[in-house]
Amino acid sequence: MFFSKLLSQRKKSIQRLLLYTGPALLVSMAYMDPGNYGTDIQAGALLNYNLLWVVWLSSGMAMLLQYLSGKLGIATRLSLPEIIREKLKKKKYIIPYWLGAEAAAAATDLAEYLGTVIALNLR
Repeated sequence: MFFSKLLSQRKKSIQRLLLYTGPALLVSMAYMDPGNYGTDIQAGALLNYNLLWVVWLSSGMAMLLQYLSGKLGIATRLSLPEIIREKLKKKKYIIPYWLGAEAAAAATDLAEYLGTVIALNLR
């Protein structure tokens, strides 16, 4: 009886842990994709350490955004887009956020494409 209860509690805690680590794994995989590596290696080969400050700054900004978004999600149990939709009722205020998200997605896809092109041109 005791062991079955202990195992069921452990199973629930593992499921809860997986629930929280799923989005974190997706975000970390987005930062470590092959296109990103290809673009980074090519830029490093051309410019050495001249753009290292960009890597530090963008990584710091991404970590801060993920941290604050995580805290907000834990406190409200809502995602960032859900909170934006809840706080900004009119479409004219929501559309700039949507366009910004689309621009970020397009920039990410561009880096993927460039990384693939660079990788295919390596001999």
